[in-house]
Amino acid sequence: MRAACVSSTDALMFGSLGLNLSDQYWFKPEGVNLDWYEVNFFENGYERATEGPLRTPDSSTPGALEKRWERVRGTDFLIKGSSGSDEREPYNELLATRLMKRLLSEGEYVPYRLVERDGHACSSCPTFVTPETEFVPAADVAVCAGISEGRDFYRGYAAFCESKGIPDVRTSLAKMIVCDHLMANFDRHRCNFGLVRTVESLDGWRVAPLFDNGAGFFSRASLPELEQARFTWTANPFDEYPSQQLARVEDLSWYDPILLANFADEVREVLSTNSALPAAFVEHAARHVQRNIDTVNDLAAERNPVWAGF
Repeated sequence: MRAACVSSTDALMFGSLGLNLSDQYWFKPEGVNLDWYEVNFFENGYERATEGPLRTPDSSTPGALEKRWERVRGTDFLIKGSSGSDEREPYNELLATRLMKRLLSEGEYVPYRLVERDGHACSSCPTFVTPETEFVPAADVAVCAGISEGRDFYRGYAAFCESKGIPDVRTSLAKMIVCDHLMANFDRHRCNFGLVRTVESLDGWRVAPLFDNGAGFFSRASLPELEQARFTWTANPFDEYPSQQLARVEDLSWYDPILLANFADEVREVLSTNSALPAAFVEHAARHVQRNIDTVNDLAAERNPVWAGF
């Protein structure tokens, strides 16, 4: 708030009219002659929060890490910082992008780059929402679908998506679960994945590309924890234990173990560029990633004997 020159969170939110780059909802002051097309950030300019609160989407962007938006040659990029002095999350976002590029198709994930801002490592990714579409987090889907606590969220979520005509949704969920398992991502909460729909007609539902992967690749782990034979993490969003969540994967026909050959070496390559991480941490991180790959390969071999040799 201090950086944005305001005294309260309300002033920060209402100063920017609640406008953001994730959806098309906003606060229109009573009695003020304003039109959406005159003020929205998709079609109009904006400033950094340090230049004042009235024309920035930064104040409406959720999340624990510091974020700001930049427009480069007509494309909006989210610049995201890190949570600690060793600045792990931006490197993890880059690694997640390289992992998903191996396994998924373009459009199924948001690509991240490693950039520097104000002397710190940050990640940069383009927005996947347009002036005609909006992101609907899985948390909101749960409300719309009436998925109450105690119900199986996986089944309820999948059933809602199928009712909206979204094809192959269980395959999309399998891809998310597998990728999260490979990178030991503990932060795939219900606002970190979801759907995209057309704003005006409230239809045209599709699966949103995977984004926000900085909590993967042992972002909160200590070296003594990684030195253990096994590293465990709390899974999200369907089950607490990674093995339980991986067991939900219904379709592995898209998975090819060959595509992950030597990926552990890529983990070493990327994490080694972070001078704040000791060499031992990097080596153990690569070892645990390979162990996660072996686990998924074993599951793939059970489903398809052709992969039994991997």
